[in-house]
Amino acid sequence: MPLRAIKPQHETQIRILDAAEELFMQHGFEGASMRMLTARAEVNLAAINYHFGSKDALIEAVFRRRLDPMNEARIAELERLETEAQGRPLAAERIIRAFIGPSLALIGDARCGGRNFIRLLGRTYTDPSKGIRHLIGGLYAPAMACFKAAFEKSLPQMPSDELVWRMHFMFGTLAYTLGAAVLFVIANLCPIVGLEASGNRTSTTLIGTVRTLHETDMTSVAALVFVTTILMPMLDIGAMLYMLLPLKFGWVPRGLPATFRLIQTVRPWGMVEVFMLGTLVSLAKLSHLAHVVPGIGLWSFGALMFLVAAAAATFDPRELWARADAAARQRPGFEAGTAAREATT
Repeated sequence: MPLRAIKPQHETQIRILDAAEELFMQHGFEGASMRMLTARAEVNLAAINYHFGSKDALIEAVFRRRLDPMNEARIAELERLETEAQGRPLAAERIIRAFIGPSLALIGDARCGGRNFIRLLGRTYTDPSKGIRHLIGGLYAPAMACFKAAFEKSLPQMPSDELVWRMHFMFGTLAYTLGAAVLFVIANLCPIVGLEASGNRTSTTLIGTVRTLHETDMTSVAALVFVTTILMPMLDIGAMLYMLLPLKFGWVPRGLPATFRLIQTVRPWGMVEVFMLGTLVSLAKLSHLAHVVPGIGLWSFGALMFLVAAAAATFDPRELWARADAAARQRPGFEAGTAAREATT
C-alpha cells in the first residue's frame, strides 16, 4: 500500500472542535450551519458524523472539552486541601480559591482558545435553548456538589438554601455586575484615546465622540453609537444591579418581572465588543498620521467587555426566581412564583 499523508484521527477531532467553538461563539448554535463548520474545519460532513454523530453531540463535546478538565482540576485541588487539613474544616477563603483558580487559568489561556470559550459561555447563558443550559448545569453539578459539601462543613451555622444562594452570587453574577458598573463609569468619564501630532495633543471621551458626531451632522451615527455603547449597556448593568442587590439583602425589588424582561430585551443591543473592534481598527489606521495614546477609557471598555460576558454567563433565571420566592415568603406581599411565570411568558 503506498504511503499517504494521513492526519491523525485526534487532530481531525481537534480541528472540528476548534472550528465549532469559534463559530458557535460568533453565530450562535442555530446560526452556525454544518456547511460553515465543514468549511472552517476543512473536513467533509462525513467526518463530523463519524466523530460526533450529530450537531447536538458536537455541541456537548465542545463544552465537555473545556468544562470537564476545569471541574476535575477544581475537585482535585479541593481534595488536596481537605487531605492537608486532616479532617478539620477548611477556611471559606481556601475553598473559594480552589474553585476560581482553574477558571482564571482558562480565561488567561488565549493560545489554546480559552478566551474564545469564555465568550461562548457568556453567549450561551443569553441563548434561549433550555437544552444547552441543562447540559451545562449537568456538567457543573458534580463539582458544585463537592464544593457545597465543603462549604457546609466550613459554615455549619448557615442554612442550606442561603448557602446555595451565596455561592451563586460569590461565584459570579453580582461580583461581575458590580465590577462592570465601576468600569462602565470609568470608561465613559475618562479619555478613550489621545492623539499627538506636531507637538499638539488632543483626547476625547466616548460622550465627547457622540457629541462631535452630532455636531458634524452625523446624527444617525451618533445615535447608533450612543444607543449600542452607552444606553443599552447602562440599562443592562443597572437592571441587573436593581434585581440582584435587593435580593442579596433578602427583599424583592418592585417591578422585578418588568426588570427581568427589560434585561432580555436590551442585552442583544449592547455592542461594546463591536465598538472595541472598530476602535482598534481606527487606531491602527490613525497610527500612520499621529502618535496614538490609548486612554484609561479604552482599557476600561476592554475589561468591561469581559465582565459583561462573565455576568451573563453566571446569571441563572431559575436561581433568581428561587431567591425571590424565598424572600417573598419572609416578606409577604409579593407573589414571586406568579411574577416568575408572568416574566417567562
